[in-house]
Amino acid sequence: MKKKAVNYIFLSIAICVVLFFAISICMGKEFYIDHLMKKLIVDGLRRDWLTEIVKVLTNLGSLPAYIVYVAITFFVVKNKRTVYSMVCNLGMSACIMLIVKNIVRRPRPDLMLIEETGFSFPSGHSLNAFVFFGFVIYMLYQFNKDKKTKKYLWLSILCGLLIVLIPLSRIYLGVHYASDCLCGMLVGYISLFTFINFVEYSKPLNYCWNIIDGVYKRIFGRKKKNGKEESK
Repeated sequence: MKKKAVNYIFLSIAICVVLFFAISICMGKEFYIDHLMKKLIVDGLRRDWLTEIVKVLTNLGSLPAYIVYVAITFFVVKNKRTVYSMVCNLGMSACIMLIVKNIVRRPRPDLMLIEETGFSFPSGHSLNAFVFFGFVIYMLYQFNKDKKTKKYLWLSILCGLLIVLIPLSRIYLGVHYASDCLCGMLVGYISLFTFINFVEYSKPLNYCWNIIDGVYKRIFGRKKKNGKEESK
């Protein structure tokens, strides 16, 4: 009960912080965190060799990359419901991101090293990184908890690093302010928390999962043997 209360406190804080930044941006205010991170990262770290590495890093949070991640998960993970949840989770977070972007309508910084379009707040890369890799960490935690093992701990650590490094890459490349990335991560947290606690195990979604799983098994769950179809 205490753990659940703490989770809701963090959720409330995240919502309040996002609302504070969103309202302040609409009022035309600037933030110290944006100037500080620009000085530390953009002005202090930019090097030609490092820029090429950061470009690769930021592409790990692009749409084609997530398509590859989901495809790999589909073929590796036996429980296909995990893949369905990943796709649904990413889709829900993308809708939230588009709604917030078009409400706040914050222009991007003028120091971009790569070409980006659309509004700046919140950072979609930061949001999606938290939602996707955070969900992977959650699923690995559940797996390790059930099996009473620490298997794939390295993968959880890697996902945690990407949750942090992808937002930093967006600041470095000048396509987002630090407040965009911070709020992108917080919106990702809100979206992931909502999905795990209220959506994933809801009866309507369970019904959809059963239909999708049934269709999948009918298509791929049979094989031919001696000219006859047999169930796997």
